[in-house]
Amino acid sequence: MVNVAGGAGAQPSRDELMEAITSGDVTQRVEAAWELHLPIEGMRRASEDTHVQVVESLLTNIEVPEEIIAGILQKHPELHQAVMSHPNAPIAMKEALPMVWHTALTLSRYADQRGWSQEHLEGLIEAANALPDPFTTTLGQLAAELDPPR
Repeated sequence: MVNVAGGAGAQPSRDELMEAITSGDVTQRVEAAWELHLPIEGMRRASEDTHVQVVESLLTNIEVPEEIIAGILQKHPELHQAVMSHPNAPIAMKEALPMVWHTALTLSRYADQRGWSQEHLEGLIEAANALPDPFTTTLGQLAAELDPPR
């Protein structure tokens, strides 16, 4: 049995996480997938898991890189909202999602991806908070109104 949870306050090692992802049961794979220090190869394996619960757990891990996030949508279109609102989702995915689903972290990473200043990010957040209908306005629409001249 793979021990992912560890003892009180103990953090599982990278080797333990990889063992859980490669040979653990579904519960162990779910627990390993959300660990921030899961190695990239473990993230790849979790993104290809046949149990959607493992993939959903991986989508709560803010360290999963963009290329893995982008690939999840092809295999699991039912997870589109979680994929598109992940902090490391590609710009185009984030821009297609209504503002209501974005978090401060998602918007901060979006601004980083776009090369925006902190001031511009703050303007985006202010504009998002003032939206009359964040369910229909997408990040792409709002960003187009705020995009600084190049």
